[in-house]
Amino acid sequence: MLAPLLLVIFGLILIIVEVVLIPGTTFIGVIGFIMAMIGVWQGYTDHGIVVGSIMLASVAGVSALVFWLCIKFEVWSWFALKNKMSARVNEDLLKDVEVGQTGITLSVLRPAGKANINEKNLEVHTLGLYVEPGTTVRIISVEQYKIIVEPIS
Repeated sequence: MLAPLLLVIFGLILIIVEVVLIPGTTFIGVIGFIMAMIGVWQGYTDHGIVVGSIMLASVAGVSALVFWLCIKFEVWSWFALKNKMSARVNEDLLKDVEVGQTGITLSVLRPAGKANINEKNLEVHTLGLYVEPGTTVRIISVEQYKIIVEPIS
């Protein structure tokens, strides 16, 4: 009687751990489900229909309770990102930007980074080059909101 009961208990614990602590891995939950089902099966085969049915009802009841608690307390929202990105890239800053203008890189461009052009800090891109901070760069193209630069040597 102890082995099937322990299998069911450990299986339910693994399912709860899967749902509450480490969602998304599914491996632990599957192992827990298999353990619980083996425990119920052993309850039926070793101890008869009454014990097996009690164990099956217990597993179903505890699983339903855990599922209900997770929904009630919105457990999944604990793991969800809630921040909104409000940053914009070069929206109103491109009015004064023209091909041929020069500036200084403020960060490493690999291939994207920041540069100061016309006293404005802008996000710029290279054509795949790695450019160190403090390097003078020239705008070679402006495509929608993307400024392409090249280093000046």
